[in-house]
Amino acid sequence: MLEKFNSSERSQGRSFKNLFLFITLFSIFLLQSCGYQPTTTFAKQELGERVFTSVEIYLEEAENTVLIKDALREALKSRLNVTLSDRDSSDSELYISIRGLNFKPLEYDINGYVILYRTELNLGVRHLKYDEQYKRKRVSYYNLTGYYDFKIEPNVSISDTVMFDAIKFSAQKAIDSLIPKLALKNWKNQNNKNN
Repeated sequence: MLEKFNSSERSQGRSFKNLFLFITLFSIFLLQSCGYQPTTTFAKQELGERVFTSVEIYLEEAENTVLIKDALREALKSRLNVTLSDRDSSDSELYISIRGLNFKPLEYDINGYVILYRTELNLGVRHLKYDEQYKRKRVSYYNLTGYYDFKIEPNVSISDTVMFDAIKFSAQKAIDSLIPKLALKNWKNQNNKNN
């Protein structure tokens, strides 16, 4: 009796593996045959290979401006995989202004000390790209927001390293929200050229 149970269990396991394999292969075939491309492909087409970036100084956090600039440039390179270049040799230009940077306490310990913060970074982005069809620069504006939550020890101030990481990760999340906007802009431009 036990052998019958084990053999039926094994056959069910094999049929589950076969079904899983079939669904996986079918999904890969379906995605490949319909021409699926990730949104980063379209975003990169909109930006080009070489991008000039300019980050405006944020007067309310003047002492952290260098941290903010470095964090934004690092986020652009890592998320969009572009080469930062000078204005003359760039395919497009991104002018980034910091509209707000806040460190909000989210959680306190039993003694009333903050142990969890949220970084909120608000960015304004102006994107300039030369349009071959109309022989002029095309301008687009985007508002982006990135959040990052981090813990600290009670009764300890936020160090420069922790602050840089918080700004960097919130900048990455803000840049992540730029990717689908650039991809949509590229898709609309391609459809306008085809019509």
